[in-house]
Amino acid sequence: MIESRGPTALPLLPPEHLLEERERGERESIHSSSYHRGGHTGSTTESSCSIISVCPTMKRRNVRTLSLIVVTFTYLLVGAAVFDALEGPHNEDSLKALQHTRRQFVQKYNMTEVDYKILELLIIEKKPHKSGPQWKFAGSFYYALVVLTLIGYGHSTPATTLGKAFTMAYAMAGIPMAMVMFQSMGERMNKFYSVAIKRIRTWLGQQHVEATEFDLIVASGITSSIVVWCGALLYHTQEGWSFFDSFYYTFITLSTIGFGDFVALQGQQASLQVRN
Repeated sequence: MIESRGPTALPLLPPEHLLEERERGERESIHSSSYHRGGHTGSTTESSCSIISVCPTMKRRNVRTLSLIVVTFTYLLVGAAVFDALEGPHNEDSLKALQHTRRQFVQKYNMTEVDYKILELLIIEKKPHKSGPQWKFAGSFYYALVVLTLIGYGHSTPATTLGKAFTMAYAMAGIPMAMVMFQSMGERMNKFYSVAIKRIRTWLGQQHVEATEFDLIVASGITSSIVVWCGALLYHTQEGWSFFDSFYYTFITLSTIGFGDFVALQGQQASLQVRN
């Protein structure tokens, strides 16, 4: 006889075990999601930190650039005010004297307005040729030198379209080459100064014999001053200018400003000054 025992009962875990398994699963799920979120959060934090570290640098550079613009513009305003105060009255007096001389000249020679303008045009056109032909080889070499050194006196300029086009192409290729050459010459001069300063300090028995950046600046300043003074003396004796005008011309030339009011090798002073 087989006893009937009824339906078979399923093995059930105690309630506390179910709670522990559920809590363990929830903790693992939370830990896994936190891990993945933490990875993204870490990368976001790193990127945020990098952005934060870059932002102050960019801000400092922007402030520096803006400050330089403001200082330069202020310097321009100050310069304009000073030049206006120094040159303004003299310019007005020169203009009045020129107009007075013009009226006397027209009345003396009984010239019409058209005749006077033709004479004025002839004088202006004659100015570049007053020391002879400008576009022979010597004059052309002088013009090419002025172009490459960025001086640009303006006393001699090309009149043909091909000459103007070649000047632009010549300058585009030659100016960078000249700048590289000048930079290389500056490096060689600094090396010479360093060696000379080191030997002089060694001969004097000093402990610190290496040349500093300040030493090189002082040496360059002394050399530039010697060149300017020697050039001023040369132009004073050869061109017949006053020593101050010669010094002014040498400084304007070496600084590559090149106004063109004084130009060497032209036989006469490049500007016509009307004196009272």
